[in-house]
Amino acid sequence: MKSQVFDAKLPADSGLRENRVFLLVIVLTGIVMSISTLAHGQSVPVVNPGFDVDGVALGMPSYFVTGWKSAGPAKGAGVFHPVTPPNLGPLDYFSSVPSPPNVGFATVNNVLYQNTGRGILPYTTYTLTVWVGQAVLGAHPCCDVDSSSNNFALGDATVFGNQLPFSSYTPPRGLTQGGPFVMGSYTTKPITANSGIIGHPLQIYLAGGQFDNVNLTYSTGTVCGDCMNQFVPAPTGQGFALQAVIKGDVTGNIDTVRTANDPTVNPFAYVNQNIVHSGTQSLTATLDNNGNTVVTFTGSNPVLPTYGFNYGSTTNGLPHFGFDGICVTSCPSFAFLSQQWITNSSSPLLAAVSVSGPSTLTGFMNFTTVYANVTNSAGTVGQWNEEPFTGTAPIPLTFTNNTLDPETLSGVEYLYCGSQIPLDQLNVSLVTPPGCDFLPIRKLDGIILAPGQSITVTVNTTPEPSTFLLMGTGLLGLASGLRRRRVK
Repeated sequence: MKSQVFDAKLPADSGLRENRVFLLVIVLTGIVMSISTLAHGQSVPVVNPGFDVDGVALGMPSYFVTGWKSAGPAKGAGVFHPVTPPNLGPLDYFSSVPSPPNVGFATVNNVLYQNTGRGILPYTTYTLTVWVGQAVLGAHPCCDVDSSSNNFALGDATVFGNQLPFSSYTPPRGLTQGGPFVMGSYTTKPITANSGIIGHPLQIYLAGGQFDNVNLTYSTGTVCGDCMNQFVPAPTGQGFALQAVIKGDVTGNIDTVRTANDPTVNPFAYVNQNIVHSGTQSLTATLDNNGNTVVTFTGSNPVLPTYGFNYGSTTNGLPHFGFDGICVTSCPSFAFLSQQWITNSSSPLLAAVSVSGPSTLTGFMNFTTVYANVTNSAGTVGQWNEEPFTGTAPIPLTFTNNTLDPETLSGVEYLYCGSQIPLDQLNVSLVTPPGCDFLPIRKLDGIILAPGQSITVTVNTTPEPSTFLLMGTGLLGLASGLRRRRVK
């Protein structure tokens, strides 16, 4: 499978906005990058999941298993027909078997595996459940299995043993020798659209145990690697934290651990990893008394005004903030009420515009990426937002000033590629695929949004003139006098 990176020239812009370059890895020709948001808990067929297809004599093993292959020393994995009550005696391996008569087995140095033949899907999590037993040892060499093993996993079949990262793993707890089987589960992390394993066959691995009733399901939703990213002016003094207040409860949409440790979205992580080379960083997302989300970035080393942040060859040297998160169905539209540096002196409120797209309905999800320079008395913030939508263009985009200060928009552009763009990979000298250049929304250049005011723009997925509808008290009359062209 080949990955491709494409060159594309981006339009020039004001010196306030850095030249922007993007990455979209085309992971497999013919893969449709938009996805249904309603596929949950669907089954992936497993051949011979209970190991009962093959006829095996009571108390005996077979080293051929229909639908499964083995790796490791000879006669170390296969299918076994254990003796169970009421056939009491020294050959009783388990008190019961979930799906009699047979069970699969693999010793500590062996693996049973099955290529499901199903390509790994984008925006998907997979859950493997397996019933595991702990046999009475010594009765037959085939089932003398180390009780500390009992491993099961999912992987990419193109590279044997390449295990998919898991978000949760529940081992079979309470196993006793000769007792009943206990179920364990393994759930992968969501697989993003730009992953290099999309389309590769999914493989099941069982090792170091006795197994029965193997079941595999998947759930497809929209994975938001990051829905928002921005560069902000450097702090006026030592920046001990940056705090943003976002309208409503979005705590469930932000991966606080991943965001805290990602230097492309947390400058405190960047300082620790690339400037000071030591220290810790953190991010918290909590609710205030009004039910709004307070997000605080901080670290053991402050961000100094003199620090330069080099995210690639085309950056402007300013710190970047953003959010890594996984959304159940779509990226949330973050409504910023305020954001500011916490320093050793008073610090002004930074600019922040809130961008929202159309409502997302049942169907296939598409995405448009929106960029805007947003300026207030404290300086200019450059914001990228990723907005989902279902259906077809034209796409309504609403820009709202939820802060307490007037804000001026400039350099507003949008990018339509259908699928998500990994925003936290901005400014790393990577580029967009053909047909995905930014398209300017020139009629927004110079628009001033008073506190609480909005403007809605309708854009197309082809470079046609944008139409727009101005909304908000008094804004319609001001528009003609306040628009000005973007500096080329």
